[in-house]
Amino acid sequence: MKKIAMSLLQNATSTIVSSILNASNIVNVSNIMDNIRNMKNSKPIKNIAVCATMSAGKTTFVNALLGTDVLPSRNEATTAKITSVYDKDGAENLSGYAYAQNGDIIEGSDNVTLSIINEWNENLLVKRIILQGDLDNITSKDFVCAIHDTPGTNNSGDKTHHDITIQFLENNPFTCIIYVANCQHLCTTDEKKLLTELYNRVILKQKIPVIFILNKADAIDREKEDFIKMLSDYKQSLQEIGFDDFKIFPFSAKNARLLKMALKNRASQFTETEKDAFFSIVNKFSKGTDLTGSIINSSDSNFQIEVDGEIYNSIQLNMALKHTGLMEIEKEIENILTNGR
Repeated sequence: MKKIAMSLLQNATSTIVSSILNASNIVNVSNIMDNIRNMKNSKPIKNIAVCATMSAGKTTFVNALLGTDVLPSRNEATTAKITSVYDKDGAENLSGYAYAQNGDIIEGSDNVTLSIINEWNENLLVKRIILQGDLDNITSKDFVCAIHDTPGTNNSGDKTHHDITIQFLENNPFTCIIYVANCQHLCTTDEKKLLTELYNRVILKQKIPVIFILNKADAIDREKEDFIKMLSDYKQSLQEIGFDDFKIFPFSAKNARLLKMALKNRASQFTETEKDAFFSIVNKFSKGTDLTGSIINSSDSNFQIEVDGEIYNSIQLNMALKHTGLMEIEKEIENILTNGR
């Protein structure tokens, strides 16, 4: 792995990532914000935390926002570390650093990949990961959006995941919370417990809006299940807990990630299984499944993309991507960041 020389780091003060090198306690977002705000021409930071129980698709959602496969996504708990992504419009690569508990840099890279993140996650000395990259369709003109990926809270074998997430949310200011739910397992005991705790300990105190993402919505057989009733029942469950300022978005994180990666010419990162499935995904979401009711914009640019020997039109892929629900979610995030709601 490529290590960055400290002399180069000290000279890179124009980037957000390099601005946090001297933070005394990297676990606290406020310290990162103070460092950035003290820089010349700095912008305010708007923090968004992404929360979920295990296996809901939280990390896949963050990967979809980035249009790359960099954060590890597995069916079991992967890490008890907070991973933060600071938006930098136009960035082609992810740069980032792994920090110790006291804020010292353990390692850094100007081209962070999934293998590098896996190494940092497996390093017991690493307590926090800070990344900088382009969050598509979220503009950082007047502010910088920071997405914080928190550990899944219901790891029965390790309460550390829960404690790190809740303490992080309680001790830092957020513009909104994004909660990712597994559409196939809504209102489980673990989910109700987490949502009640989030509402009482974070949402109620900070008075911030919540975006609820119902991931894997495309897996619901709507000929056998009443999806509208499912949404209505979930909304009622949230209101019974106390939530009143929220929106719900059906979504397909796995497919959104693949479609955006293809549009960004990153299909070479696909696994063989993903390559084999891609043709069916494009057909499903461009011609059939639509989780949003959105309509393709005829002004979208038109170019060709090759994936595993098949040639696709960018307009078709953009239509498919819109129908996964991702663009509606990005639009809502941008709206909250810009207007507060």
